[in-house]
Amino acid sequence: MALRALAALALVTIAIGCHRRRGVRGRASHGAVGRSGSSSTARAAAASAPGGESAKPAPGAVARPRDAAADRRWCLEQTKSHYLVFQHAGSATNPLPRAPELDCREGFAWRAVRYTAARPPDDEWLQGRYDVDILHRESDGATAVVGSLQLRVARGWGTEAFGDFTVGDVDGDGVGEVFWSVTLMEEGRRPSAGHLMRLASSAGGTRLEPVPLPGSVEPSALVDVDRDGRFDVVTNGVYGAATHETEVGGPAPWFADGLFLLRSLGGLRFDAQSPDSERWTRAACARAETPERGPEPAPGATDWRVGRNVVCARIRGASKGEVERAIRAQCRSFTRDVRDWTACPASLLELAAAEPDTHLTAPAKL
Repeated sequence: MALRALAALALVTIAIGCHRRRGVRGRASHGAVGRSGSSSTARAAAASAPGGESAKPAPGAVARPRDAAADRRWCLEQTKSHYLVFQHAGSATNPLPRAPELDCREGFAWRAVRYTAARPPDDEWLQGRYDVDILHRESDGATAVVGSLQLRVARGWGTEAFGDFTVGDVDGDGVGEVFWSVTLMEEGRRPSAGHLMRLASSAGGTRLEPVPLPGSVEPSALVDVDRDGRFDVVTNGVYGAATHETEVGGPAPWFADGLFLLRSLGGLRFDAQSPDSERWTRAACARAETPERGPEPAPGATDWRVGRNVVCARIRGASKGEVERAIRAQCRSFTRDVRDWTACPASLLELAAAEPDTHLTAPAKL
């Protein structure tokens, strides 16, 4: 019996070794980025593989340093085929504006792998779709397809653009996390969805899975603000889904940049009240913004038609009631009709009602 067990173990070991030498591995995940109606929906989470736990190093552990030269050679080899696929955009908005070899970092890369032309009963404005793969160079040199998404290419408006591809170690385990965004290029608005993913491996292979963030907020960017080697997460927090009506193209996000900073403490722990987080939010609140429609304020007074002023007053500690009264003192009426320039956007009151993710220490002055 013991000899049979040893023989079986040897056969399993040989089989595993052969599997790992095959080179490019099959897709362990598939996510799609599409559009439903007039809104862009992003679904870039990988499908969960059955069984097994994440094979990433434990928090605090340091992964083996990567061979930068080998990673670069791999990047150039893997992204060559992108240009054989990427030639169909024509006069449409470019959905892949950056050369993929510019975004290779720490063994991650992306490339277009397929273009499918539109055909009935597709939307008449749809020109086609690009399939994009996210790749990872494994420790044995093999290439794993760890994620995938699909981008619409439209004639005129409606193209979904892939961008902001960033690799940075968020949890401090020595293995990079991956961020990218998909932006719907519509006339008068640019709604964007951000995705922050981490590597996980199981019996089904290596794949990307979403990084859990406090409050399930959507990430806007990755930055290492304090240069400690751990990347911090930029987000719009509870205001990530806040929109206002526009004259063309439908609702647009109130905030295109990130209002808040989740400073990484390692191990997927974050501090939203750190000095770095506060400095980030103060800078965001200081940015100028064009006011929306409605009555102009008195000379020198705060313009409450500016959504940033509403949110930043709450962030500085003003209550919902205080901000609502200040808005109503300037705005005589509210509407969602963009043709009515005498009234303020109704969504200003919705901004005032939301509880911000963080508060600044200085008291608000309304």
